[in-house]
Formats: sequence, structure tokens, C-alpha cells
Amino acid sequence: MSEPRILILDSDTEQARALADNLRFIDHVPEIAEDPAAIAAGRQPPRSRSVVILGKLAAATPLPQFIDWLRSDPQ
Repeated sequence: MSEPRILILDSDTEQARALADNLRFIDHVPEIAEDPAAIAAGRQPPRSRSVVILGKLAAATPLPQFIDWLRSDPQ
């Protein structure tokens, strides 16, 4: 079985990296992003990740597009 992929959305880069280091220690595959819209525009379906962790996001972060992307995968 492959390691769980975890998406970390956080504009606090230092905090996101610390969390990613901890996740790698327990054999997870973290992916750090600051912009949820860029993730939604990507080619991978939402089911390609096991978990999404939301940290601090900028006030102007376009979450509706990201939420629609998550809902688009009927899993």
C-alpha cells in the first residue's frame, strides 16, 4: 500500500514545513500549497490525497473554487 498523501494549505510557510516534516517522519507524503485555487486548477483529482489540512490562509484566499473542486469528485 502506498503512503497517504496529505495536502497542507497554509500561508505560514514555516508552520507548513514543520508539519510536513512530522508527516514525513510517519511515512506520509505531504504537499504544501499556499493557494487553493492553484490546487483546484491542477490535473489531479481530489481523491489523489487522503487528507486536506487547512492552516492560516490569506484573507483574499478564494476558497469557494477549492471547495467546488473537492466536491467535484464523487468518490
